[in-house]
Amino acid sequence: MLVSWPVMEDETTGAGIAEDVKAKFVDLVKTSFLCRVPYPDPDAPASKIPSLILPDDVMYKIPEVKLYLLKQKLAAEASEEPPAKKVKMEDPQGDKQPDEKEYWRVNIDRFDQHLRDQLIVEALSKRMGAKAGSVVRTMLRLSETRCNPKDAFSAPVSRSEIHQFLKQETTVSPQELDSYLSLVADDALGLVRRTDERGGMYSVNLELALRLLAEGVLASIVQDRFGAKSCRIFSHTVPL
Repeated sequence: MLVSWPVMEDETTGAGIAEDVKAKFVDLVKTSFLCRVPYPDPDAPASKIPSLILPDDVMYKIPEVKLYLLKQKLAAEASEEPPAKKVKMEDPQGDKQPDEKEYWRVNIDRFDQHLRDQLIVEALSKRMGAKAGSVVRTMLRLSETRCNPKDAFSAPVSRSEIHQFLKQETTVSPQELDSYLSLVADDALGLVRRTDERGGMYSVNLELALRLLAEGVLASIVQDRFGAKSCRIFSHTVPL
């Protein structure tokens, strides 16, 4: 069920329209920030406790939406009529959306993945510079819908994919890209690795990145509370 919320009015274009609501919804589904809620298995035997299913090919399937019904709903929500009359305004012909019994929820794992990637990029940018951070950000964005948020490594992406994506946001030559890829892949921390013998595919070690970020936060807490000497002792106790 595609739920519409009141859309903020734009001073230049007037009230938000149904097409905008649908487009934003589709963007959120395509980037996995929204996903379907499991539904009762139609083939399961009748039971007081239904068996819920959610096939992979259905989880992010874009629903069919009748835009004219969505427009009526938005118009009714924006009106000052009594609630009973608003219901009639929303659906004067008794027509219903094809996805009326389909429900959606926020994909918490996807938001966790997004925030994790931001922290990794910020940390690498501080260590190696903004352009190196942009390269790693591109690697993570290209792989974000190709792997499970809980995977230890990001999905491998090719040098050509990274270059094509970066060209849309900034001017970077192939030579510059190669230098930054070498910089991040040869760094002693080992956060980025080459995944093929020819060196044209790259992946981010997400498990290692999260461990290093956690260690950095703990070290900062120890230093603030107990001083620099205690922080050095703490650093030596952390396993390599």
